[in-house]
Amino acid sequence: MLSAFALAGLLSFGLPALAVENTVTSGDPVHFQYNTRLIPRFSAGEYDGQMRLVIDANGIVSGTYVPSDGGPRPVTGGVTGDKIWLDFGAGNQWHVTGTIRNGHIVGFSSSTKGLETYTFVANVTGARY
Repeated sequence: MLSAFALAGLLSFGLPALAVENTVTSGDPVHFQYNTRLIPRFSAGEYDGQMRLVIDANGIVSGTYVPSDGGPRPVTGGVTGDKIWLDFGAGNQWHVTGTIRNGHIVGFSSSTKGLETYTFVANVTGARY
């Protein structure tokens, strides 16, 4: 779990506390494109990737994740207020729970095998598709 100190540090980078739900005001879905970082909590390094998500007015999330070292993987999930959960890969190979503010996502992840835990950060690239 991300410590209060680490979360405060991430929020100090200027992520206002506006939930994505507030940006989905019409029936039209919102499209986001991300640069992602998956950071092991107990070892060195990180895994980078690209992700595209569509969030509809009901909070249903769908999209695609492409790690820097592999092919595309499906993403499904949901949003309620500023809380988000995401499942990556066919058979839900790993799961993320976190918060989404102005489209930016900060959360925690573990593989379905539960052998390692990660901090997950997804920053909007500014491009909406």
